[in-house]
Amino acid sequence: MPQTGGTAEAENKQTGGAAKPEDKQTDLSTTDKFTAFGEQYSLTEREREVLRALLSSGENVQDIAHTLGISRAAIYRHISNMNEKTATKARMGLIQFYYGWNPEK
Repeated sequence: MPQTGGTAEAENKQTGGAAKPEDKQTDLSTTDKFTAFGEQYSLTEREREVLRALLSSGENVQDIAHTLGISRAAIYRHISNMNEKTATKARMGLIQFYYGWNPEK
């Protein structure tokens, strides 16, 4: 799962190491990957919010729904729509597909 607390640079400072240029690139490419994924599969803004919550949170669907201010049924509907767009079968399949996906260059 993606890091949720701090940047690689901040973590390196805490451990006494200097940030490496590739650390910043990794953070940037994670954001770029998420954006490219959303664009390639025509995800709506809300679908992107739901996907980001699924990827970055250890919470269950009910907690994610509460955090996003929508119903649990709406979360499942968004997941279903993303499954259809990505040809995946389930929430875990969607998450695994995202982590295995690489944007075409």
